Amino acid sequence: MDLHLNDKSALVTGSTAGIGLEIARKLAVEGAKVIITGRNKAKLDQAVDSIRTSGGARVSGVLADAATEEGAAALVRATPNADILVNNLF
Repeated sequence: MDLHLNDKSALVTGSTAGIGLEIARKLAVEGAKVIITGRNKAKLDQAVDSIRTSGGARVSGVLADAATEEGAAALVRATPNADILVNNLF
């Protein structure tokens, strides 16, 4: 399937495991530049590597807790103009 995401950027919060990781993986495989977030560096690095292994070449991670003011500010700095936002926090 071609979702025409080659010129799009996507920020996926809560994306180091589970549904968030799989959403990020699908967006990356479809060609989007994907930024994932996590609070644990080891898990974040593992998730980035996992997405790259799946064929998502344009993926990066931001170590931040999006539920905090500092974390939200870090995400805005990292992706000031995201085309797609998947807020997977609860």
